[in-house]
Amino acid sequence: MPIPFYLLCGSLGAGKTTLLMRLLEFWKAQGRRAGVLMNEAGEISIDGPRAGTLAEQVMNLAGGCVCCDTKEDLSWGIAQLVQDAQADVLILECSGLADPAEVVDAVTDLYTARLATLERVIALLHPIASETSHSSQYVTAQSIRCADELILNKQDLYVPGHWEEFKRSILSQNPYARLWETTQARIEPSALLAPIQRHAPPMR
Repeated sequence: MPIPFYLLCGSLGAGKTTLLMRLLEFWKAQGRRAGVLMNEAGEISIDGPRAGTLAEQVMNLAGGCVCCDTKEDLSWGIAQLVQDAQADVLILECSGLADPAEVVDAVTDLYTARLATLERVIALLHPIASETSHSSQYVTAQSIRCADELILNKQDLYVPGHWEEFKRSILSQNPYARLWETTQARIEPSALLAPIQRHAPPMR
């Protein structure tokens, strides 16, 4: 039976690894065997060793964006975590340069779908204008569009007017996802991972 697969994506520097560690702590406390796939643009994984302190096993997909350069490695990594490490929940932390729509395609192909079911796309965002390239802006826009959960992080760093403008911009791109407003990615994992009602857009 396929196990649940969570995709964590979003802006560079938005706090994805901080949220990942919170989720891993939650699953470990539940006695779950979490398998982690970490995609970083460099050749060496920086955050993988941190995740390895809480996860059953960490697979590093370094050296390229998982949406293009390491797509085959992604399917292989999922198979290794399910079959060899016997993980019962999977999470992929995308590079801030990886298109989540392409990742969704990769994890829902016929082979991979027998091993894991895409449960949730979680996008972590922050209102810092650090994405100057067209490609990074495109990836952030794709993260917003694909997300089931939109987490707006680093709220403590912004004045209310700026923050509200940022929030309105995000909601205009995806009014159907659940919205969370956080500081230091502080969010209750049980609430974040709870089932989503998809019948109508949420009330704001």
